[in-house]
Amino acid sequence: MRCLFFLDCLTKLHILGRIFIYIRGIFMSNRRIFGIILIVLGAVFLLNILGIFTFNIFAIKGWWTLFLIIPAVISMSRQGITTGNVILLVLGVVLFLRERDFDFNGYLLPAALIVLGISLFLKK
Repeated sequence: MRCLFFLDCLTKLHILGRIFIYIRGIFMSNRRIFGIILIVLGAVFLLNILGIFTFNIFAIKGWWTLFLIIPAVISMSRQGITTGNVILLVLGVVLFLRERDFDFNGYLLPAALIVLGISLFLKK
């Protein structure tokens, strides 16, 4: 993380801290789901080490964005669609597509306008 000014660093750390607290809250409220995820991950890593099954998540470009996408989807399934989980999901998908070298030039503004129009249209 490159920071030009001290306050810029503090702002970035504050945002990352807020995201971490949000994600931790989702996982701690869904302990069984989080436990199943950990068991599956442990089994996959063990099978990979034993040479029975080869899987390398780090070979996938943008793998780290799953830490944003998965909690957002879990939150949507548990709490319904809220502004916070939609923002987290959109942020995760946009960052994932950027990592996969998708060019957003010209697409982002029309997509944002369409989503805003749909939300205004469907709002009760």
